[in-house]
Amino acid sequence: MNNQLTLFLVGICFAAVGGLMIGNAVFWRLHARRVEGEIIGARRSGQYFHTVYRYLLPGGESHDGTSIVGHTSLGGRLTGARVLLQVMPARPNEVQEARSPVPTLLGVCFLLIGSWIAYFALTAWPMSIFGWVIGGCFLLYSALKTWHILFPGDRRASLAAWKSVIAQRHTALVPDTPIQRIEDLQQQPQGSTLQVRAGGRRSGVIFVVAGILVIAVGFIPAYRLIELRSSGLRAPGTVLSLEAESSRTGAVYFPVVAFTAANGLVVHFRDTDGSNPPAFHAGESVTVMYQSGDPQQTATIDRGVFNWSPVVLTALLGVVMFSVGLLSLRSKSA
Repeated sequence: MNNQLTLFLVGICFAAVGGLMIGNAVFWRLHARRVEGEIIGARRSGQYFHTVYRYLLPGGESHDGTSIVGHTSLGGRLTGARVLLQVMPARPNEVQEARSPVPTLLGVCFLLIGSWIAYFALTAWPMSIFGWVIGGCFLLYSALKTWHILFPGDRRASLAAWKSVIAQRHTALVPDTPIQRIEDLQQQPQGSTLQVRAGGRRSGVIFVVAGILVIAVGFIPAYRLIELRSSGLRAPGTVLSLEAESSRTGAVYFPVVAFTAANGLVVHFRDTDGSNPPAFHAGESVTVMYQSGDPQQTATIDRGVFNWSPVVLTALLGVVMFSVGLLSLRSKSA
């Protein structure tokens, strides 16, 4: 029960983060207007630089907008450069450059990871009434917290009032400092900003390397599973008992299975995948996969698509880490 609820809640959290990232990208895609603008300079706010753009409104008049997204580097940016912008028609001050698809792809990865974890938690074990109650309470609590954050107290502001609040928030986020040419800012001593850039690049490299290593580690069980499914044998087996091992979250139960190999040898093995609550019970019939040359060491219970769960989760984790590192490197060098 503990493992099932933990996996379910983790899956919901991952899916929620991915959904928010995708939703934000879709919102800007649907509501923002794409226009071509010109970089006229930047504002400096502490360790961050906010690019200032000049573009034409639909009526033909020129308008300046400051990005609320700050960067620790101005590398690759030049005063007078033409860029593609996204502008909210109702709020022309909210300007940002047309986004790279990397954040959206990262959101898709989070959503896939969360959906798979939640699906696995709901189908790998029988869900008890207590589990449904706990999961429902968590979702209800999350919805209420989100509602109270958006609408504090009993005050329900009008749409015009909310637009005013958003405009004030945007004004507060944009630094009230003079606009300077980017070339002039690049010549100024940046001090701790350089350290932030160096630290960001190091962390980006670490995430990229770690993501590659995680994907490589996940390839080992994937190769074994592919080999087992393509050239291995199958035989009916029976769960003899469950062996319990203690962990920080409680007991984990591993099924002990017996089956007869093709050569007539009766093989007993403990499956490598344990769970809490147990996925099997004593006396239950299962299908066993094994290699004919070494049935004792290669035998495993055939769970169908769920045999791929560790491989898929490991691969998705590696992809997320690699994407985060790549996105960090791109943001530091852009």
